[in-house]
Amino acid sequence: MPTDVAIIRGPYFRPNSTLLWEYVHNAYSDIEITGFESDPTWFDTSDLNLPIESLHWWDGKLDALGQENLVYHALEKYKLPSIALTGLRQVVDEHDAVHVTENYRIYSYCVALLCARTDTTLFVDAHENIPHRPANPLTWIVKKTVNRHADAFTSPTLASKRALIHEGVDPDSVEILPNVVNLDRFQPGPKDADAASLPAEIESTFNILFVHGLNERKGIPFLLEAFETMQEDCDDISLILLGENSFERSYYNDHVRDNPAVYHLEYIEEIQAAYNLGDVFVLPSVAAERWTEQFGRVLVEAMACGLPTVVTDVGGPPFVVEDGETSLVVEPRSSQALASALTRLYEDEQLTQKLGDNAYDYVRNNYTPETVGDDLYEFYRLHLDG
Repeated sequence: MPTDVAIIRGPYFRPNSTLLWEYVHNAYSDIEITGFESDPTWFDTSDLNLPIESLHWWDGKLDALGQENLVYHALEKYKLPSIALTGLRQVVDEHDAVHVTENYRIYSYCVALLCARTDTTLFVDAHENIPHRPANPLTWIVKKTVNRHADAFTSPTLASKRALIHEGVDPDSVEILPNVVNLDRFQPGPKDADAASLPAEIESTFNILFVHGLNERKGIPFLLEAFETMQEDCDDISLILLGENSFERSYYNDHVRDNPAVYHLEYIEEIQAAYNLGDVFVLPSVAAERWTEQFGRVLVEAMACGLPTVVTDVGGPPFVVEDGETSLVVEPRSSQALASALTRLYEDEQLTQKLGDNAYDYVRNNYTPETVGDDLYEFYRLHLDG
């Protein structure tokens, strides 16, 4: 009989974060994996080759006052446990193991208590990489309970593993399994401005690309300042920003809208077209209160497309790239450091090509569903057979 494993990720069940489980389900006949998304859900999972069921998400049901998932966002705002799912007892009873995401969610807490009363094995996929006691005692109780009952943990980087160790988790119970990238979707290609809904002239400039939300914790003010510094000496550079804007209108207008070399798109359907337009990818994240960059999935997407990257020495990204080989790692909160690294790549075509070629190979050796998925399979067999 195959081993039945349930994957519960709530509203965060999305195709690019479940490639590992899809691979294991289809590559190994002795493991059957079922994914459990939320109802309502945030992502289209119809293309996944994986059995998927849904669980009612009660604090995500209410849309009011112009806010979707109002109760959930209120709980998140005050750092309280969130994402309450129903039907968890049946999931635990029907599966040999349950793999939940994060140790501070309501559903993780409930699953931990249910698994403690049965023979069902509990795995926790922990991405949070700040070792701190939460702002409220209720969340701390949830985390301690989940950590105590979990049989083993997975985490994407050494930074997130260290956070678990600081919370009292046995280091030997934590397996580092990085996020992976879909190489069928992300690969090198020609610069095609039209495919990215951008003007043709951007095909002939040196393009600095950022993908994610435009906000403080992603370090966008430092990136914009660095770019403006570069413009004093470079007249053939462009900055492409892809993501939703969170800045006040006056700041956005001054530094983004009114700069003719800055191009901002909130969303494009074919995101790989943006990567293929870039000459270098930058992720200038900074540490914020109770948050640091966890992994930076956009990094492996960019590297898969053959782009060199510039990242700040914060959280998970320094563990995702190789400084001097695939990327340049710079100090955070420094527009000068960013400008220096970006200018270095702008001026040194040979270095840019070297880092990009290395990044292309590095992703294919370390971040494919097959490579990491085989490690996930061995992780399951180790803990379920033992």
